[in-house]
Amino acid sequence: MASRKKIRAYRIEKTLLFLMVMVMGVCAAYMIITANEPITRDADSIIITSPARIEPQAATALANTGFTDTGYLALVNHNHAVRAQPSHDMLVSAWPTVAVSRVDGMYLHPSALRAVSELFASAQAAGVEGLFVTSGFRGVEHQAQLYNGGANGNFVMPPGHSEHHTGLAVDIMAMGIGQFEFGDSAQGQWLGANSYRYGLILRYPEGAEHITGIAFEPWHFRYVGRVHAYIMRREGLVLEEYIQLIKDEGSIQIEKNGKSYLILFQADQNDTINLPAGMEFTISSTNTAGYIVKAW
Repeated sequence: MASRKKIRAYRIEKTLLFLMVMVMGVCAAYMIITANEPITRDADSIIITSPARIEPQAATALANTGFTDTGYLALVNHNHAVRAQPSHDMLVSAWPTVAVSRVDGMYLHPSALRAVSELFASAQAAGVEGLFVTSGFRGVEHQAQLYNGGANGNFVMPPGHSEHHTGLAVDIMAMGIGQFEFGDSAQGQWLGANSYRYGLILRYPEGAEHITGIAFEPWHFRYVGRVHAYIMRREGLVLEEYIQLIKDEGSIQIEKNGKSYLILFQADQNDTINLPAGMEFTISSTNTAGYIVKAW
């Protein structure tokens, strides 16, 4: 009788050991499988996968792509001077599309103006009032006057190194609110939280001064396009970091609201670029010896 109990106990222990091994095996297999799955983020239905796998076409001369360089992601800062200013016919007057601090001489890139107009309309619908543009495109000569005229170097770039030279940067303020109170105002807070939805990033956020080289400017926004702005906002990146991320990864794939995009870095190789086959795309120089391609 004692012998049978020992056999039964041994069988139970053996069964339990087998079950434990099986559970551990399933858990290990699950960890191996999920380690290669995309990172899923719930905000704005974005899924980011890195790296993306693509089938590139043969190197194509940029002049033959049929696309122009948007310049939306061109880096302009202390270390990277603007390559070329937009001509006057490439800019549009901000007035009367949006409220401005002066009605003459306030110009923006058409894409930036459209984004600001949509942003202002959304703000008004949300009860955020009094927004207006105080600065858009600024030529090198105008920048030199500001820089050499005693402007605070923590907020003003040297001539040739200001984002305002691109026509894609815009300064926004609100009626009755001082410049250095704007960040804590309802208007400043709302813009900081919602501008990315329209392709505009808060270019010089608080805490990134060591990267951007400029003090916190809650009024300064830069148009980069909606998809790029979504990623930067979601990942907490400034433009310098975003460009470096795409360079380091080579490519990332995202899904935004059910639509899939590939974001690719292409080094500048004798004015040729590898493009994904069978996809639509836009191209932007980074002003750092390469291009970022958005394909879908």
